Amino acid sequence: MSLDDQRAAWLNSVHAADHAVHTALADESAPRRVLALQDRVASLQAQVAALREAVRVRDQLLEDQRAAVAERDTVIAGHHAVLAERDRLLADHRVAVAERDARIDQLTSALGTPSTQSLLRRAVRRARRALRPVAAVLRR
Repeated sequence: MSLDDQRAAWLNSVHAADHAVHTALADESAPRRVLALQDRVASLQAQVAALREAVRVRDQLLEDQRAAVAERDTVIAGHHAVLAERDRLLADHRVAVAERDARIDQLTSALGTPSTQSLLRRAVRRARRALRPVAAVLRR
């Protein structure tokens, strides 16, 4: 065998050994790859389940919020009704106070002004004081 033939045979044997090693490694790595992919699939499935639970919780919270808003709106509507009733009663009260004040003004004007009344009272008191000695003399 010539030197070139020996080199070619050696190169073929190295190539065959390299091919055998790569095939063995590929055979060994294939199950590891499959296990890694299965682990990845399991991890993704767990994440999907967690996300579904999060979405369920979010939906429940949104429904609770909607119920709270509806209850708040009901309370606000009731409060507005109470405020409207209070405003109506206050308006009625204002009318009643105005009518009462008008009646008081009417009665007071019939009696005279307060200054006139006080002058009249003072005059009556003075007249009584002045007439006391006369009344005492008449009683004797």
